[in-house]
Amino acid sequence: MFVLAVPGTWETNAKANPAVVPGMLASVTNPLKAAVEKGTPISAPGIAPAQIGAAPTAGMGQGAGDSSGLGSFLGGAATSALNNAAGSTATPSAGSPALPDEGGPHDAGANDYLTNDGIGGTGAAAPTTTSTTTADAPTTSSSGGGLWDAVAPSAGTTAETTTTTAAASAPTGDAASGSIGKSVSFEQVPYVAQVGGPLAGVVKGDPLTLGQSRKAGTDAVSARMKAIAQQCPTAKQVLLGYSQGALIAGDVLSAIGNGKGPVPDSAIIAGGLLSDPARTQTTSNLDSDQPTAQPVSLPGAESFVGPNVVGQGVVGARPDGFGTLADKVTSFCGAQDSICALSGKSKAIAAVVPLLNLRSEDIGPYVTGRALTLLQHVANADPADIQQAVQSVISAVTRISIAAAVNPASLPLELAQVVFASSMLSDIGKVVDMPEYDAFLSLTKPDELATQAVEVASYALLGAHQAYAHTTVDSRGDSATQWLAKWVLGRIESS
Repeated sequence: MFVLAVPGTWETNAKANPAVVPGMLASVTNPLKAAVEKGTPISAPGIAPAQIGAAPTAGMGQGAGDSSGLGSFLGGAATSALNNAAGSTATPSAGSPALPDEGGPHDAGANDYLTNDGIGGTGAAAPTTTSTTTADAPTTSSSGGGLWDAVAPSAGTTAETTTTTAAASAPTGDAASGSIGKSVSFEQVPYVAQVGGPLAGVVKGDPLTLGQSRKAGTDAVSARMKAIAQQCPTAKQVLLGYSQGALIAGDVLSAIGNGKGPVPDSAIIAGGLLSDPARTQTTSNLDSDQPTAQPVSLPGAESFVGPNVVGQGVVGARPDGFGTLADKVTSFCGAQDSICALSGKSKAIAAVVPLLNLRSEDIGPYVTGRALTLLQHVANADPADIQQAVQSVISAVTRISIAAAVNPASLPLELAQVVFASSMLSDIGKVVDMPEYDAFLSLTKPDELATQAVEVASYALLGAHQAYAHTTVDSRGDSATQWLAKWVLGRIESS
């Protein structure tokens, strides 16, 4: 059995030690490794993943009476912090429905998990070799390493934020020691985890684009999985990823599930994605400010754990989904984490992503190409739209000229009226018809501007992207990383 972890941006590099799992994913592999090798108690839910909306809590931005927004996120984060400090676990929010029992061991009769079909009640029972409590399971806190993070993790990584496997392929104990008695290897897949192109080149000395880093990661993961299969054809594999690592792991799992991967789908027993930049949407309207009560389930989509969230991954969803692996891949996304829950209103943020794929030599051709595209759109625009845009510009210029002549002090207010209260920019947008212009236009619309401001603040200031190790996803108080560790343990034990 091999558990492969793909770290996030700047959490690893091509020369990193494969035996050390760094950053966020250590919060999954640490307790999982302890349970496998030492029999440290960790309760495992049933084999079927829980579904989004299964147990509303105040953890992932889902406060009672407010399922989205900055206030809800702050309330949930504060509640989680207080609970952690007090050594308690989160409880369901008011009005949370009782959930059907899946058949596995649980605490105090709590019913927190549903079967993969969302009905519940008949899921496979969790193995009985593990404890039914989570209090003794080792947990860790980890920091940083996301798709957009601009600061590298500290060089002095502590034992609490890494998982080290000295002898990765050695058998991991026996019944007498309390372990599960299976040989399980834990390792990371090193790759050049970087984004930003020329800008990153100035800061980090390596102008690698997102696309280049993504390909380097998928090639490294595919090569390692293929090598494992060649050395041990009967080996089973688990693939975990966080942030950019989730993008890479998800790409490989998608390829495998669609018959194009390095190993057959039968070799995969589980996949776990934390803050996947290519997360499939679970709301029908990407522009919605509120998640739907009943999440959208698209064909071939991964299984989501925790409260429903709006938007989708920042790079857009994978077109082929996960194929035959859809029910083996779980995904976690926190409210206000714009890496995996980017609102359709966040056009300015979305417009930045293609720029992360520009190399220095691409900048000139890119600018020239976009200028030519602009001219083509204007030349091919509807004459009625062109006429309306011209009239709007003339009207705005006339209004500003009169204001400047009558009362120069009113000029700033008149300019603001033209930008925010007139239709001029929207009329021009119909002629231009380019995402770059739409991104600019989104900054002049109060609702879209507010959405983007909240998403940027949540990511940069509130740590929404780094909250997976301590923000609860169910009424038992499990964080995303704890839930994932328990679920993977159940898959390992039942394999």
